[in-house]
Amino acid sequence: MARILNIISSPRGEQSNSIKLANAVIDRLREKEPASFVKVKDLTRNPFPHLEEVHLNAFLHQLRNTQMRIGQLYNIPIRRFRK
Repeated sequence: MARILNIISSPRGEQSNSIKLANAVIDRLREKEPASFVKVKDLTRNPFPHLEEVHLNAFLHQLRNTQMRIGQLYNIPIRRFRK
């Protein structure tokens, strides 16, 4: 029996790639060892006000816009800066 600790730290919830990846890894581990125990520690239950999803999305949106402007300024293909 495996003991798995899943620490959730992304305030992006269902949009978080790290949460999706962790869930996929845990699913694979549980396929191999069905009796595995999973302990979930969700650090986002009592979020810090400045780290909520809405703030991170606004920051990332601004960052992508800045990257696109830099790409245009230096004639770097914009597609390099997209998701």
